[in-house]
Amino acid sequence: MEEPRPPADTPDLVARAEGLARRYHTGHVDRLGVPYIDHPAAVAGLLAAAAAPAAWQAAAWLHDVFEHSDATAAGLAAAGVPAEVVALVEVLTRRPGEDYLDFIGRVCADPAAVRVKMADALHNLDPARDFGPSAEQRARYHRALVMLFQALPAEP
Repeated sequence: MEEPRPPADTPDLVARAEGLARRYHTGHVDRLGVPYIDHPAAVAGLLAAAAAPAAWQAAAWLHDVFEHSDATAAGLAAAGVPAEVVALVEVLTRRPGEDYLDFIGRVCADPAAVRVKMADALHNLDPARDFGPSAEQRARYHRALVMLFQALPAEP
């Protein structure tokens, strides 16, 4: 019997995504040796603080699972993640061999992905997490943020 899926905009969805992210990132650490799950937690936290839709918060929890684990789109769907969230995670996933700024350009085509990626980039640039990126990496992250901010829809 298939487990019922939470609607795409409910707190249950965020809790489900958090649980999956914690499972997929078990044992992973970042460049500072800190549990990797702290990063998606911070990204999701930034979106929660902005009262972003639950689907965006769920995608924030899951945004790195395809790159850093054996997670698949089919696996997320089978675990009850709605198709719109799986699709958003796919947009937020850099493809093998994909140039970073080309990836950001692809993200810029999806307004929801822009918001999640902005939170991701801001957390990556947090001085408290300074893992010693090179000047070139910092410049690339800053160029990405400019692209993302430019992709935001104009306010009415």
